[in-house]
Amino acid sequence: MNDVSALFEIFPICQKFLLNTIDIPSMDLTKTQILILFALSGGRSLNMSQLSSYLASSKEQATRAVSPLVKDEYVTRFRSDENRKMVYVKLTEKGNQLILQEKDSFLCNVLLLLGDDQLFLGFLHCGEQFLFVGGF
Repeated sequence: MNDVSALFEIFPICQKFLLNTIDIPSMDLTKTQILILFALSGGRSLNMSQLSSYLASSKEQATRAVSPLVKDEYVTRFRSDENRKMVYVKLTEKGNQLILQEKDSFLCNVLLLLGDDQLFLGFLHCGEQFLFVGGF
């Protein structure tokens, strides 16, 4: 199995696992918006083209998903000094706190869900594939 096919195999499993362990209704955000917040976590900024690639959607759809996040002050938009046409987004402190809170909640939910044999096996498979692709 090559690296690309391994990634295509594990991505849906990992995405499903992540999204099934987050209490989405309590966050009042869409799955796409949650993925955007996680994509921006760790202090990195992405331009709209990078973000749309990450989401596997169009730039227009990414922009529509980002707008409510900007309004709710979870992310901020800014322009590059080198290329004023490029619009970037990054997490605000409020967005970062939300992600940290959800990561803590995620870890608690993972521990609860690992009692479910199917999810546990999926989690193990996902971890094995990450290690394989990473060359560990």
